Order: sequence, then C-alpha cells, then structure tokens
Amino acid sequence: IWNAQNMSRSKGLSTITVNKYLNFMEGAFLMMRLEPYFINTQKRLVKSPKIYLRDSGIVHAFNNLSSAELLFDDPGVGASWEGFVIEQIKMAVKDNAQLYYYCNIKVQKWISS
Repeated sequence: IWNAQNMSRSKGLSTITVNKYLNFMEGAFLMMRLEPYFINTQKRLVKSPKIYLRDSGIVHAFNNLSSAELLFDDPGVGASWEGFVIEQIKMAVKDNAQLYYYCNIKVQKWISS
C-alpha cells in the first residue's frame, strides 16, 4: 500500500517529488496504481492505493530470485503473485474498465492490533 510520506522520508526527498517519480513510472508502464474500492467516493480520496511493479520478472531480479525454489521460499512470493494476477486481469478486460482493490477495514484493524 502506497505511502508517499514514508517513501519520501526514507529517500530524503519531498513528497511532491516522490509522487512525480511515481507518475513518471506509471507513464512509462513500469508501475501500476490500483485504487481502493469504496461505494462512497469521498472515502476513496483518503485511502491509499496499492502500487505494483508491472513486470514480475523485474521484481524477481531486484530480489535476486533466480530459481523457482528461491521464489517459493521468499516472503514476498504472495505480493509477486498478486501483481502477476492483476496484470493478467488488466490484459483480459477492456481498456476502459477501471480496476480497484477491496480492503475490508474491520479485518485490517484486527490484523494490525
């Protein structure tokens, strides 16, 4: 889940600069932003999107995962699979379809407490 403030603090950049970099990487088709789904669109504005690297091969190369055994032992295998599935769905649906992710707030609060 994207948090521009945390990213900007860790990189020593302004939040505006970090968001500009993200926008550039989206425009270059390197990353994809997936907004949360809410019926109330006012809530959607304050909830954080998920960010995916669009090429799972790049994710595996960044993490030095050169074999299937290393991949399945990696704690990020679920996120890698999720990104791959999102890309497959995006290719299968029409260009004008808007994709969202669903987050159950009650479950999220229970997990984080």
